[in-house]
Amino acid sequence: MREPLLTERAVLVDKDEGKSEIDLAKPLMKKRTPLPTLPQARVFHDDRVKRLAAARKRAARREKLLATVGSDADHVDPNQTPAMQGADGVVLISGKYRCNICGSRMKNEKLLIKCHNSKLHPKDPIKSSAYLRQQARRPSPCPNCDKICSSIEMLKKHFRQAHSQVEPTPPATP
Repeated sequence: MREPLLTERAVLVDKDEGKSEIDLAKPLMKKRTPLPTLPQARVFHDDRVKRLAAARKRAARREKLLATVGSDADHVDPNQTPAMQGADGVVLISGKYRCNICGSRMKNEKLLIKCHNSKLHPKDPIKSSAYLRQQARRPSPCPNCDKICSSIEMLKKHFRQAHSQVEPTPPATP
């Protein structure tokens, strides 16, 4: 069993009314946190073992997935017919679909066709909201001076302030 930790410190002792003396010989008990009992220690140990086992399983799954992705994700099945390849993407051996334009991989064809291609690779880029946002942020040179504005909106503001003219015509899209 553990011995309590004793230290010698000065202690104020009240002997008479209002008078106090210092007793240097009286030992004080230093409080320590108690050791966990056996059931508490076992619960802590069991919980730690379970968390460690779960972490090992996750790591094993991650390694297996990385090995699978590295081995066959980029390989196209040589037996695919042109109908399987289609215009939107190619079916990989891993069962995923790869975009013909940028190479992104999707888990199913619906994601590839409806979401990915319609937003990032539209047939008519002028109607695409991503294209319009990119064009709005494109640097625009002023036709009257050498200033380059960061966007079409800033070019319009520059025209109103510097040239006192009506709004400029936006530059032609390449």
